[in-house]
Amino acid sequence: MIRKLIFTTSTLITILFSFQSAFGQNYSILKGKVIDYSTNQYLPAVKIETFNKGTLLDKTDTSLEDGSFTLSNKMKPDKIIISLNYYYPIIIENINKIKGNELNLETIRLIEIPITFTRYFSKKAEREGRKEEKRKFKRLEEGIIINSNNRNYKMKLKKYNDKFAFYIDYKDFQKD
Repeated sequence: MIRKLIFTTSTLITILFSFQSAFGQNYSILKGKVIDYSTNQYLPAVKIETFNKGTLLDKTDTSLEDGSFTLSNKMKPDKIIISLNYYYPIIIENINKIKGNELNLETIRLIEIPITFTRYFSKKAEREGRKEEKRKFKRLEEGIIINSNNRNYKMKLKKYNDKFAFYIDYKDFQKD
C-alpha cells in the first residue's frame, strides 16, 4: 500500500515538473532601443508588436525618455514588427529561433520615408529626378548593411500590406 502511494506520488511529481519545464520554456523577454537612422536620436512612442503564426501576442511602445522598450510574452514570437508613422516599419522574422528566453535587440535603426515635393522646370529635369529616385529605391530593395553595437545585419525593403517595410531575418541579425 505504501509502495503504491510512493510510486503514485513520485509519478505525479515527475509529470508535474516535466509539464512545468516544457511549458515554462515558451515565455520570452524582448528588449531594445529604437533610434533614427540618419540622426541617431532616440524615437519615442514607436510601436513594437510580437506575433506567433499571425496572431498578435503582445504590443508596447518605446519610452518617451530614451526610446527603449521591454516586452514580455507568454509564448516565443516568430515575428516582431517595429513601426512609427513616416518611417519604414522593420519586420524581424524567424525570431522563434532564439536561444534562451531573453533577446536583447540592442539598437534598432528606423529609416524615415522620404517625402519629396519637387517641382521640375523641364521635362528632362523631371525624368532625371525620377531616375535618381528609382536608383535610390532600388538600393533599398537590394538591402542596407547596418552596423549596430558590433553587429552587422542586412535590411531589405519589401512590400508588406500594400506598403513597404524593411525585413530582417533573425539569422542575419545574430552576432557573429
